[in-house]
Amino acid sequence: MKLLEVLIAAAVGTLLLWVLVRAGATLIAATTALDGRVVATRSLDRLADRLGSDSALAWSIFVPSSDLLGNDNADGHELDVESQDAQHARFRWAYLFSSVTQRVTLYADTTAGPRAADVFSGITAFHAEVHPIGDLSDARSTVFDPLLAGSGAPAIAYDYGWSPSAALGGNALARIVIAAPGNVRTLLLASATAPSGYHVVVEYTPAP
Repeated sequence: MKLLEVLIAAAVGTLLLWVLVRAGATLIAATTALDGRVVATRSLDRLADRLGSDSALAWSIFVPSSDLLGNDNADGHELDVESQDAQHARFRWAYLFSSVTQRVTLYADTTAGPRAADVFSGITAFHAEVHPIGDLSDARSTVFDPLLAGSGAPAIAYDYGWSPSAALGGNALARIVIAAPGNVRTLLLASATAPSGYHVVVEYTPAP
């Protein structure tokens, strides 16, 4: 009788231990997943902020036909920002996404070749596309805004003669979709060269 009681107690103890181990493993997995999601969301927010600040100073925001590594960019996994500094020297930032590493790497395209300047980890998807300003009023477009339905704005492009030829200024819009675990962000950016609807005319006396 005592042997049976011991066997039953051992079985109950083993079952209880299994339940505790299983609960602990589930808790650890959930905590790890939550921590990864928080880190990825912070990375996404930081990437969105950097894109916004770069576009505010950009002469051109564009999607090149090939990425910095020479791969086809038809899927829009790279977005480039071109500008000039105070000495009128051109510089180019390239946001290059890798689905393998789930990272967006920010490259500075220098005369010595691409140089990694920053890394945004935990990004599960990144897609960029450029639209003419008129797509805001086109219901078939992914940038359609119902508030602008029926309106129209002429597309304006400035060709600086830069390479790649897609590096144009003007009022085109860049739509970027970024995803991280549990979070998706869509950005709509315009370069600093986008003309507004306001004009200021200054008359000089005497004429300059």
